[in-house]
Amino acid sequence: MIMGVKYVQIFGTGIKMGDFATLITSPDAHIHLTTWISGGYEGKITIGNFCLISPGVRISAATNIEIGNSCMFANNAYVSDSDWHDIYDRAQPVGQSEPIKLEENVWVGDRAVICKGVTIGKNSIVGAGAIVTKDVPPNVVVAGNPAKIVKELDQTAKMNASKAPQKVEVVVANPSNSEVNILGELSIFILRIGFSILMIHHGLEKLQDPQGFGEFVVGKYFPFLPGDPVLWTYGAAITQLACPLGLALGIFARLCSLGLFSTMAFAVYFHLLDTGLEGFPLAVVEGHNYAFELSFIYGAISLYFLCAGPGRLALLRKTNKITYYPKTN
Repeated sequence: MIMGVKYVQIFGTGIKMGDFATLITSPDAHIHLTTWISGGYEGKITIGNFCLISPGVRISAATNIEIGNSCMFANNAYVSDSDWHDIYDRAQPVGQSEPIKLEENVWVGDRAVICKGVTIGKNSIVGAGAIVTKDVPPNVVVAGNPAKIVKELDQTAKMNASKAPQKVEVVVANPSNSEVNILGELSIFILRIGFSILMIHHGLEKLQDPQGFGEFVVGKYFPFLPGDPVLWTYGAAITQLACPLGLALGIFARLCSLGLFSTMAFAVYFHLLDTGLEGFPLAVVEGHNYAFELSFIYGAISLYFLCAGPGRLALLRKTNKITYYPKTN
């Protein structure tokens, strides 16, 4: 069973899901799996293996909803085994309820509704927007309100149902355009590019005189580092040349940010040893060089990208996918 995913809303304990399921959801189209307790009995939802559940799907049970293997639910499909209120006594919860059963490899279309007491046979398809109020035999297509058979499937054709996935995936789709802060994303992009250019410049500075930097900076202030100080100089320079390129393009941005953050941590340490705080932050000493402040700002920027990632305007954007591998017996 999948629990605790931000846009998958699960209410009740009588919900079981088989292996190798795929749930796709988004901020404006949550998946709802709900069981209701009435008269001491809690409804049950049983979902088989290899099922696909799309954004906005709602499955609500007061008695029992059984979904077979390899079933697919398109966006905003609704399955409910109850009226949820009595026709006359509308203050009475639940109302009439009858179990629902979907046999293997059923495909429920966009915004289709499966009503109480319905059994849908193997391989059948429920068309988009259909309202299913009566049983559906196997190997047919139903559509309309109320749903009626509009086509019979060729039973001699090979039915290719999902049989071999290796994992369970919960995919959070990208937010709608209305939820994207365009100005904010553009600001992050400009900050990322500008910061990367500055870091490249610092890397090129080190390559101007690697011997001098190695002797008077690395060798003097970092005697605890093993090996040749010049090699450490080249290492820092390469880090400040390669990592900004990755960050600017949004390729392995967090790893690149970690590399830049490490160089800035050493830079802050160097400047504090070289010039000290000298009254910082409450006093300003005339003629004193507070160079560590700039390195600290650079470090804070790299730490931000390390934690938050490069933003949406990147070549390798983070996919909002949570994957887990079910236990095998």
